[in-house]
Amino acid sequence: MNRTAPSPSLRPVVIVIDFNNGNLELLKGTKYDIVLTHPEAFISCKEGMEAFQSKLYQSSVQVIVIDEAHCILEWFYKSEGDDFREDYSRLPILCSTFPSVPVIALTATASKADVIAIKESLNLKSPLKIIGNRNRPNIFYEKVFCNGEDIDFYDELLQPIACGLKKSTVECPLTILYLPLKWCGFAHKYFESYLAQQQYYSSNAASFPENRLFAQYHAPQTRRDGKLSTAVLYNHDIAKNREGMTDDISTFCKLDNACMRKFLLNCLDAAD
Repeated sequence: MNRTAPSPSLRPVVIVIDFNNGNLELLKGTKYDIVLTHPEAFISCKEGMEAFQSKLYQSSVQVIVIDEAHCILEWFYKSEGDDFREDYSRLPILCSTFPSVPVIALTATASKADVIAIKESLNLKSPLKIIGNRNRPNIFYEKVFCNGEDIDFYDELLQPIACGLKKSTVECPLTILYLPLKWCGFAHKYFESYLAQQQYYSSNAASFPENRLFAQYHAPQTRRDGKLSTAVLYNHDIAKNREGMTDDISTFCKLDNACMRKFLLNCLDAAD
C-alpha cells in the first residue's frame, strides 16, 4: 500500500492501495478466502471501505482477526494532534461495519488492564477470553548495562556476536536482535564489514543474500521449540522522560536480587 500524506494542516490523508501482488476486481468480488490488511487500507481508503460495505462482503465475511492488538493501546491513546497510525483509533469502525461477525483480538503482551482497554476500544461486549501460559521455562533472562555513547554501546553489543559468527558460522547459536530502526542498518553494515567474504557460507559460496550468515528480518519473539535460549536486555538509557519508557521497564532494568522472570510475569498478571 502506498500512503500519500499532505501537510498536517490538510485532511484527510489520501490512501492508495498498491495491487502489485493482487487484483482489485478479485478483491471486490470476494474471491480471496483470506484478506490480510491493515487499518489504513479500509478506514482511510475509499475503495477499501466501499468494498467492505458492499453486499458481497456483508454476506461473505465470517470472522475478523486483529493481530498484535496491543498496538491499539500504543497508538489509540496518542496525544491529540499525533496522527501516527491514527486509524488504529478507528478500528471500532471495522467491528460496526460487520456487526454480526465474530471478532478475535490476539496479543502476547497484554496485562489484565490492557485486555480491558482493548475490549473497550473495540466495543466488544462480554468477549470470551482465552489466555495461554506466558511462562517460557526454556527462556532465561539476563541484563547488561552499557555506558558510553550510542556508537560505543552498539559496538560493544555487536562485536562479540560478529566474532562468534565469524568463528562458528552455521554452528553459531541463532541470535535475534531487536534494535531501534535507525540502528538496524548500522548492525547489518557492521556484520558485513567485519565478516567480509566470510559472511557467506561456505567459503566458496556465491555472494548471494540467501548464502549470507545474517539477515535483517522480522522474526518471532520467542522460541517455541523447547530448546534453551537466553533473552539478554542491553539497557543504555532508562531516563523516565525517554519515549516509551514506563515505570515497569525502568524497574526491570534496575532489578538486582529479584527474579526477572517473576517480575515479567507479574507485569502480565500471569502465574509463574
